[in-house]
Formats: sequence, C-alpha cells, structure tokens
Amino acid sequence: MTTYSEVVSAFESITKCKYVLPDELVKQWFINALAEYELEIDPLGFDIDTNTFIAPSKKSDSFESDGTLKKYVIINLAELMKSFYLQQEVRRVNQLNNVIGKDISLNGTGDTKRLTRAEADALNTKLEYMHVKQKTPAFI
Repeated sequence: MTTYSEVVSAFESITKCKYVLPDELVKQWFINALAEYELEIDPLGFDIDTNTFIAPSKKSDSFESDGTLKKYVIINLAELMKSFYLQQEVRRVNQLNNVIGKDISLNGTGDTKRLTRAEADALNTKLEYMHVKQKTPAFI
C-alpha cells in the first residue's frame, strides 16, 4: 500500500523552500490535491485513519496490480501540492512591502513577483496537460 508519507516525500523532493513548512499546512495541501485529483481523474480510496491508499476497485487505472499507487499518480499529487504551495508563495511575495531607508533599499517587486507568478503559471499548465493524459477518452 502507498502511504501519505510517500506522497509528501515526492512533494518535498520537487519543492525548494527557505523555511520549514508546518505539517498541518502540508497535510491540508495533500487533502486539497487529493480532492482535486479525485474530482478531475479517478477516486483513490485514501483512508484518513491509516494514512494509506486502498484501491477502490480492481479496475482502477491509478493502481498497480499489487495495490500500490502508480508512480505517475504520486508525482501528480505532489505537483498538485506544489501548486497550492506556489499559490501561497505568490500571495506572500505580492504582500511584501518596500523597505526604503537612508542606507538600504529592499523591495519585493519586479523580478521576484514576475518569476514567482511565471513558475506558478508553468506548473498549472503542466498539471492541465497531466490531467488530460490521465483521463479516459470519451470515445470508447
């Protein structure tokens, strides 16, 4: 069985952060990512009590034959979590105030905001593409 910690490990491997993220916030991003994945693609049968995934049916395309999540599903969940992280980063960067003093000038405008927004937009485009690839075609 695949566990919550495996998805979090994948998330941490693709996210670079200067500060420690609270466990409760990471868990909420996971729940949000799980909800979005299940809405868009396929139910995953996550048991919140044991923090494990249990295949809801034998016909699920998201699970291997041994009952573990396919690797691309884990990466997709991690990328969705990163999307929620980047949404928060964009808000944080946009809220930075300019600090201008006699000897120093710091601001959170310009390239920081533009690059953070560009990264978030690129990730959202990638996620849309991943979702399309995983959906079952309508013409069967």
